[in-house]
Amino acid sequence: MGGQPVRTGRPGAGGFPGGGPAPRDPLERGPREGAFRDGEAIRTSGCEKLSEAIVGINGVPAGHGGWAQYRALGATALDVCAVADGTLDGYLDATTDELGVWDYLGATLVCREAGGVVADAAGRPLEVLDHAARRIPVAGAGAVLAGRLTSLHPVHGSRYRDGDVAT
Repeated sequence: MGGQPVRTGRPGAGGFPGGGPAPRDPLERGPREGAFRDGEAIRTSGCEKLSEAIVGINGVPAGHGGWAQYRALGATALDVCAVADGTLDGYLDATTDELGVWDYLGATLVCREAGGVVADAAGRPLEVLDHAARRIPVAGAGAVLAGRLTSLHPVHGSRYRDGDVAT
C-alpha cells in the first residue's frame, strides 16, 4: 500500500484535511462515503470463499482454516487496511484480548468505508473509549468471509461455526 495515506470521506469536501466533513462523535455511525488513496476510491476484493482467500493472521488459529494463502505481517492496522484495498481478503486475530483500540480502530473505519466487515470475535463492540479494554478484531471483504474467519478463533470461534458474524 504505497503512496499517500488512506483517507476516508469525499475528496476535497469540507474543510477537514483529507476531505470529508469535520470529525463527529467517535461512536456515531453515519452513511458510508468511501475510502480513498491518492484520490482514488478503494474497495475490498469482494472475496467470500475461504478456499480462495488470502488471509492476514495474528497469533495461532485453531488449525489450518482452509484459506488459499496466509500472511503474518505483524501490524493489525496495516492488515485491516490491506483488507480494505483488496491486498488481503481477510484478517484473523487469533489471540485473546491483546489488542487495544489504537491497534485497529482507524483501520476499522477505513475497511468499513471500503465495503468490508470488521467485528470482534467475542461479539463485543470494537468502538470503545476504555483505555484498558482489549478486543479481537476479525475483518473480511464481506460478511460471509468475516463470519468464516471468526469461526476459526481458537476460543470464541465456536459461537460462529455457522458463519454468522455481528457487524
